[in-house]
Amino acid sequence: MNIPVRTAMIIDDDEDFCCLLTIALEKRKVHTMSIQSLPEAENCLTYLKPTIVFLDNNFPDGLGINFISNIRMADDEIKIIMMTADPSDWIKEKAIEE
Repeated sequence: MNIPVRTAMIIDDDEDFCCLLTIALEKRKVHTMSIQSLPEAENCLTYLKPTIVFLDNNFPDGLGINFISNIRMADDEIKIIMMTADPSDWIKEKAIEE
């Protein structure tokens, strides 16, 4: 029986949060890669096709919400979980739209 390999990409500039989420995912047998910047994430998407992406919104080099289209261009089957402490309605609405 072939069990599909589940992979996650965590895109967040908070290294402590990435570490905690990585531990939780790997306990569930999900291979995980943590990335701390949007340019690095863009590069990784060219060779890594994760099953799911955990995406923060606020980065020094841009907004994660605007990066969703890059993930979709890499593979529109990737599931995306948008994470942010910003309670703004526009972020929620745009994330759902994307």
